[in-house]
Amino acid sequence: MTAAFSRFIHDPVQEDGNRLRRSFLPGLLFAGLMWLVFVPAFFLDLDLGHYGLYPRRSFGLLGILTAPLLHADWAHLLSNTFPLMLLAAMVFYMFPRNSGWIMLLLYLASGSLAWLMARPGYHIGASGVVYALASFIFFGGMFRRDRNAVMFSVVIFFLYGGLLYGIFPSEGRVSWESHLAGGIAGLFLAFFFRHTELPPPEPKPQIRTEYEFPETITNPPAINASFTGQPQLVIRYTFVPKKSEEAPTEQPDTKPEMPGERSG
Repeated sequence: MTAAFSRFIHDPVQEDGNRLRRSFLPGLLFAGLMWLVFVPAFFLDLDLGHYGLYPRRSFGLLGILTAPLLHADWAHLLSNTFPLMLLAAMVFYMFPRNSGWIMLLLYLASGSLAWLMARPGYHIGASGVVYALASFIFFGGMFRRDRNAVMFSVVIFFLYGGLLYGIFPSEGRVSWESHLAGGIAGLFLAFFFRHTELPPPEPKPQIRTEYEFPETITNPPAINASFTGQPQLVIRYTFVPKKSEEAPTEQPDTKPEMPGERSG
């Protein structure tokens, strides 16, 4: 019977576990979409590179939407799949109500900045979105300073601290401009959403004293000591003298009768 009614009882631990599992769903769907695009193109030998992002050209604007779904090879796809799923889950766990808008803004902002600042050429891959998510979570922990945000920020530092090297110019095939654009987008959006969905502050412990005093102390009423009217306070004194020492009893002043003497 307990198991039958357990679903109607509010359990914070179970609810938090369900929320954590649900937070992985959007990243899983996004990664599935990337694989759905790459696998048929790989086996059909399709070249989708011209649908990538080409900076500062009108025909390259479409790449803001399509470039994160395109990848060059299996290594490129795998290197973006697992970080994307994990980082997206962190964002959806931290912002259960506004995570959809945050993901959309990170997606569009990272692509738009790359379109403005990248080198001429087609840029493809979801690494810009990955950098945007990592930057958003890391700087969000610094700006928000709540327990969950700081914890996720520390996790990002230890797991993906090496991503910092990806924002500097490297070999020609790596789009470091997309990485840098994603990092900048994550930084600005972390600052913009720093006050969003903050947890309620923990109540401060109240110091209770042993004795509670009234807020105002009034003077005691004056004592009416006059002989007119009814006194408010009467003090009675009873004097008990000390018990004196017992005096010797006096014998009656009578003379003993002499023999042969009679009273008249």
